[in-house]
Amino acid sequence: MAVDSLAGRCAEVLVEQDGGTGYGSGLRLATSLVVTAGHVVEGSGSARVRLSGGGADEIIVTGRTVWRGARLDVALVELAPDVHLDVVAPMAIGVVPDEADGRLPFTAIGFPRHQSWTDTDTATWRDSDQIDGLIPLGSSVKRGRLLLHRADGRRLEARDWSGFSGAGVICEGLAVGVVVESAHSGGLEAVRLAAVIGAYEPRAEGEREPEPSATAARELLASHGVVPEPLRGQERRRPAYEAMLRQYAARCAELTGRDRELADLLAFATGPDPYLVLVAGPWAGKTSLVTRFATGSHPGLDVVSFVISRRDGQMRVQQFHRAMCDQLATLLGEFPPAEPDAAAFLSLWERAMRIPGRSLLLLVDGLDENDYRELAEPSIAAQLPTALGPAAHVLVTSRHSDVPLDVDGSHPLRTCRRQVLTPFPAATSLLLRARQELDQVLAEPVPRTVLTTLTVASGALSSSDIASIVNDSALSIRRTLERGLSRVVEPRPGTPTRYTLAHDTLAVAVQEDLEPEEFAHTRTAIDGWALGFAAAGWPGDTPDYLTEAYPTLLLTEGAGRTLAALASPERRALLRRRTNGDLAALSELSNAARLLEAAPDCDLTLLTRVSLLRKRIEDDNFTMPSTYPLLLVRLGRAEEGIQLARALQNTYVQADALLAIGEYLLDSRRTEARNLIHEAMAVPGRLPLEQTAHTVRAALALARHGEPGAADIACRAVTESGDERGWFLTTVADALAEIDPELTRTLIEVAIEGADTEDRPDFCGLLAPAFAVLGDLDPLLQHLADLDLVGRKRALLTACSEHVAKGGRRNVPEPLLTALNDEFPASELVESAIYQDEDRARHLLALPASDSPDLDLVELAYTALAAHGLDPRQPGATDELLADATTSARANDHLSLALSLAHDIANPGIRADHLTEIALALLDSDTPQDAAPVVREAEAALDKTRNTPPPTILAAFARAAGIAGRTDLGTPALALALHTVLQAGDDTRATWEARAVASAATGLGNLDHALRIADRFAADQIHRIDTFLDAARAVEAQGDHSSADLELLIAQVAEGIEKSTDPSMSGWRTRVTHELIALHLRAGHADAALDLARRLDKTDLHRCALEFRAHLLSDDIPSAVSLIRETALAMPASSPQDIARRQEQAAAMIVEMCDSGHQPLCRDVTAQLAGTADPDVTLDSGLWARPWLTAACQATGLTEDFTRLLETLRHTVLVTGARYATNTVPLEAVVRLRLWDRYHAEARRLNGVLAEAVLTDLVKAMLDAGFLTEALPLIDDLQDDRADCLALAAAVTSPPPVDLVKRSLAHGFADDVIAPLAALEPACLQEIAVQLGVIQPPAEQVTLRAPGDV
Repeated sequence: MAVDSLAGRCAEVLVEQDGGTGYGSGLRLATSLVVTAGHVVEGSGSARVRLSGGGADEIIVTGRTVWRGARLDVALVELAPDVHLDVVAPMAIGVVPDEADGRLPFTAIGFPRHQSWTDTDTATWRDSDQIDGLIPLGSSVKRGRLLLHRADGRRLEARDWSGFSGAGVICEGLAVGVVVESAHSGGLEAVRLAAVIGAYEPRAEGEREPEPSATAARELLASHGVVPEPLRGQERRRPAYEAMLRQYAARCAELTGRDRELADLLAFATGPDPYLVLVAGPWAGKTSLVTRFATGSHPGLDVVSFVISRRDGQMRVQQFHRAMCDQLATLLGEFPPAEPDAAAFLSLWERAMRIPGRSLLLLVDGLDENDYRELAEPSIAAQLPTALGPAAHVLVTSRHSDVPLDVDGSHPLRTCRRQVLTPFPAATSLLLRARQELDQVLAEPVPRTVLTTLTVASGALSSSDIASIVNDSALSIRRTLERGLSRVVEPRPGTPTRYTLAHDTLAVAVQEDLEPEEFAHTRTAIDGWALGFAAAGWPGDTPDYLTEAYPTLLLTEGAGRTLAALASPERRALLRRRTNGDLAALSELSNAARLLEAAPDCDLTLLTRVSLLRKRIEDDNFTMPSTYPLLLVRLGRAEEGIQLARALQNTYVQADALLAIGEYLLDSRRTEARNLIHEAMAVPGRLPLEQTAHTVRAALALARHGEPGAADIACRAVTESGDERGWFLTTVADALAEIDPELTRTLIEVAIEGADTEDRPDFCGLLAPAFAVLGDLDPLLQHLADLDLVGRKRALLTACSEHVAKGGRRNVPEPLLTALNDEFPASELVESAIYQDEDRARHLLALPASDSPDLDLVELAYTALAAHGLDPRQPGATDELLADATTSARANDHLSLALSLAHDIANPGIRADHLTEIALALLDSDTPQDAAPVVREAEAALDKTRNTPPPTILAAFARAAGIAGRTDLGTPALALALHTVLQAGDDTRATWEARAVASAATGLGNLDHALRIADRFAADQIHRIDTFLDAARAVEAQGDHSSADLELLIAQVAEGIEKSTDPSMSGWRTRVTHELIALHLRAGHADAALDLARRLDKTDLHRCALEFRAHLLSDDIPSAVSLIRETALAMPASSPQDIARRQEQAAAMIVEMCDSGHQPLCRDVTAQLAGTADPDVTLDSGLWARPWLTAACQATGLTEDFTRLLETLRHTVLVTGARYATNTVPLEAVVRLRLWDRYHAEARRLNGVLAEAVLTDLVKAMLDAGFLTEALPLIDDLQDDRADCLALAAAVTSPPPVDLVKRSLAHGFADDVIAPLAALEPACLQEIAVQLGVIQPPAEQVTLRAPGDV
């Protein structure tokens, strides 16, 4: 007899104790296994268990306690009866996800004291009591207990519940907990059984079962068939691939006669063998068998599957990775990765196969259909994992036992067991009937046309799709599909219904019957049909085939030209709508670029199209507001927001966006949020300082939600930050203070005490928020008192600024503001207006800023007034002023003012940033409904940025078009670039773009454009003069060193320097003077250059070099030699390093003089320098101090000195880096001495971001010196900058090598590739002009299948 009722599972647990019998309750999880409370069996290894079995007769059997929790009050009792027991099916352990909320219905049955009864013969016994009710999942979230609220509201004293301990708590037919005690409120509490086996981790340490004990419980339960299962009401997110898998399983409605094979599959999936290959021929029924198994229910077993199918276009390794990552992430309760690849798949696999109490099967069907060679990609077989745990298995089906050649020789797939599957009789019969029908219908015109089209298309088509391709009646086609081809074709679910051939062997049969002309004609018709939709701009009713199977067909055929011909902004928009992101469009474009590059007759015009389109998409995802993905999540578009965050191109912004989403979701979807936070911490390509800030912020979010180990994560991030710990600490101290106050106190004291005199005020100010979080400003005030007056003011202003940035002006602690106002007169506190109350702010803004000449009073007024809710706008306000005011108003909760200010920002990208922030603030306000229109405005602004080509590309294009003589393209491109920068804001990016446009315009003879751009910087002398310098260099690049334009620009720079009297700008003035002297030198103005050089400080080593070049230019060789000696031997020095720097400058001048043909005159002074050089001196961070002197010895033929000095490199370095900066020896010397291999090796030891930057600079130096061949291996080692450096390599060679141009375009679109492109293929200029919106596309731009495609 089998027990199937809940009452029949309940048991009384009787334990002999001093003074009598102790009572408890239990639940039969399996025939001979009972779970109860640990304290019920305490002190006794055995117990008697009374079972009713649901019948009238009761039996008492002996039980033995086989496991008891080390921390949790749970025990497992194994029955050892001497009588037959009724069979009890294993009951699964119900797992309630830790992010679940709401109320969960439950039932519990036990034997409490208040159900005690006495018979007439005075025998006392207990009856059962069933309680039903709800478990509030928002209660006891830290301890992880289940609080049982009775539905009838009845309350009893705690003693009346005696004996109910150990009762099982049942939800949805699963055992979720064990009652362990009565709460003070009269209710009951239960321990989660999922916590017993480690499938759930409570936040409180004392409520977690230690791992060795949890493993023992898990294994014991599994031996009785008891495994964990998620509650149906709390089901995991269903993977997207599941729908396709069920379609495959549904193709065979009745799977009869396969019970033995299904049992064999289950035995393998839970047995010891890690791999199995199931071999069967076509129509043997293997796909039906394995998909039916994969979609079935198997307690304790999770199955992830992928069906390889040519006819469904499911044979790409990327599709395999996407399906696997989607399914594995679902098992783990995570979001799938945005870019599923081999690394992401294996990472998820490693974690999924360690899920407690579960076996894992990876199933791949149809390995023989993976045409990896034709697809020019790795095989799916090579992706299968080699690392398998004891409960992980891989099942592969194939028509043969061969293994793809790219599978490693040691892979278990090569040596595992092969099992031949006997053909399924029903499938064999079906094949016969289908082949008979096929032979008949191929003789009829319409069915033959339909079958030909389906075969050639290699994907699912609707009746209207086929009718459009073959130009026939849709009604006739539909009737043929539904009535005449029922066994040959197979309908797919969806609207409209789409059809494929019922089996790929039928497709082979059709193809064998076709004449080559029939195949070619249909194939051409499909391309024409597809390109018709392309010509129409990819409308919304574009057939699904054209966005799903068709690109794969083209890729399989290697039809790069046709794939490229599909590409357009409109197709990108269509794919974005259908796939919720840009990854599909980027994948298509990357595949097209790869195929075009590999083609022997590469079409550079098409390659340019796809490369530029891809860049435009990447640029859109680079400039996306970092908080926009969070906004989407908060609007209920979580999947879209997360995928968008993962697609962001700026790695810092990507990590920031993922982290913000994770922080927000922690309260509602904890598991997914936690994984997002860890994903954010792992984003590559960030600077160490950025990584530390993100890591500590993530640790704080996790710590606030009881995450174990969060404090350790934060502490390690800070304490292991090396010599820069103090500066790292300034960015994270306030977060660390909340996580570990004591450690933070120690660290900030050490940081302040260890800071040098110059930096200590900054440390005090930057660390002020941490003192506030610690709740004690007295130590900070004491540190401030130890500073001098100037330092104290700087520290206080910095401290106030930090508090305002983190929470608005009301966030500034009163003691800091009081100290500032009490100690310093109002005339010195003008810049503090934003921190003050309104009256004092107005008073301060009316005062002159006498001691702060570099203070921008207009900007200050805008931010200060907006902080008090006052509209600061004046006529002519720039985007920069409006943006600063918007930020200030929003940070101080003046959202209406912030929105009004944001509306006036002209630059759509900047406007979108601020509208996004305002929308988020509105969602947190009392009027969240007001966010909706702001969101629409933000999206409209983002759409506008997508339609605006970057001015830098326009400028580069105009320059290349001008050189190629295409003024019809260059002139409108330059006009569009000029219009864009004149309308742009004043942020750093806009300023850089404006200078690039000014340079290009001047180089093309449009000096008036550069002057208009310079006038835009009338209030900013630095940017104005830098614009003139860029323009002057552009004139020089044309080889015209004596033009009126150059003279005018030099005069403008000189005038700007003369007018610049601000002491705070002395460093900038010196730099600009250096550049002006260099301009004079290149223009041949030796006297003017010499005059300016002699006005500079004599200790300025750069001045020495410029003066030296002026002597060379005027052929005053004695003066040049004298200056070398003076620089090396006569100038004062304060340290050995200072001496070394002077000697290096002199040595660089010697090398330059040797290059000018004066080697004999330099030999003696070089020998003297080499003889006096200290070989043990190194520069900052251990940099080699003698590169130029070594080069000078080489240039003058001093071989022994050259060898000796080169030997000093052994104990030094060529490049170092920390935080966000690097130090390198002069790259010109590295190249001259051919030390690029060593430099490369040292650079790769730096952070990846820093390494990429210094190696890119090295490549440019090598190209400038003519070492193209030697530079190419270094270029191949680059990541982000590879396309740019390949373009530069092409540009320095005449004629440009086609291979370098192709490789550059295949990796990305670089501005510098336009000129080489124009030289190789002038038609590319026309294509770029169309893509940038410079000209309208020709009426017939889309053509049929390109020549050369298969």
